[in-house]
Amino acid sequence: MNRKPHREICSLCHEVSRIGFLVPDEVWKLAVHVSQQNDIICLRCFARLADERGVEWDKDIKFYPCSRITQDKIIKKSRQYREKEDYQKAIKKLKDILEISKGKVNEDNKKMD
Repeated sequence: MNRKPHREICSLCHEVSRIGFLVPDEVWKLAVHVSQQNDIICLRCFARLADERGVEWDKDIKFYPCSRITQDKIIKKSRQYREKEDYQKAIKKLKDILEISKGKVNEDNKKMD
C-alpha cells in the first residue's frame, strides 16, 4: 500500500499542527501529562495544558514553521535514516550470530580433540 505523507496531527484536538515548536524538556514535562509526553501536541493544545497547570511556557519557546513540502522532505530523510539504522542493526545481529556460531564450532572442535 502506497501511503501519502501527511502533516502531523495533534493527538488531543486532531487538527493539523501547522507550526512546529520546541520548549525545554523541563517545561514539556511540567505541562504535558506523562501519558501524552511522546505524542504530537499542537501549539494551541500545549499552551492550554501549560496554562491549566500554571507553567510559564513562553520564555524559551522556539518556533519552526514547516510547509507541507518541507515536512515531506523531513519525513523522507527520517525514513532513509531509519532504514539505514535498521540495516546496520541487522548487520550487527548477523555478526553476533556468526560469532556465536563460530564460538560453538570452536567448542565442538575442542571437545573432539
